[in-house]
Amino acid sequence: MLAFASGVAAGYWAVPHLLAALQPGSVPSSPPPGSVTLTDTTTSPSTDATTGLAAPSQPAFQPLTLTGHGQQASKIINLPAGGYRITMTHDGQNNFIVILDNGQGKQVEVLANQSGKANVSQAVSVDAGNYLFNVGADGNWTIKVEAL
Repeated sequence: MLAFASGVAAGYWAVPHLLAALQPGSVPSSPPPGSVTLTDTTTSPSTDATTGLAAPSQPAFQPLTLTGHGQQASKIINLPAGGYRITMTHDGQNNFIVILDNGQGKQVEVLANQSGKANVSQAVSVDAGNYLFNVGADGNWTIKVEAL
């Protein structure tokens, strides 16, 4: 705790008192009259007891699975920045194409492009934001999203 006297003149005359209070082993009994008391309310980040590293500020990304049939866009999903494993399956006979889109019509990456039945896994790194998958298929498909 640190005390400051209010007013310019009072602040000038309080400096010797403050310096004395900051000397090792000296603790002021109480702040002088007309002073303002400042208290440090900052906290240090919590740490993981196992690793000793700062704990994440948000919960870990939970894996999710999207399913569909034929050509369609997935629902919009919000992804924290980081790396993800995208696992895709398709049981149709023709082309299976999966494109990761940033939710505003901009293609981020082609994740799959093959004919017939498919079981494809692809790693991708993204900035935090909203994304969707544009799927071209003639059969049932699944897309599983897992954080790396």
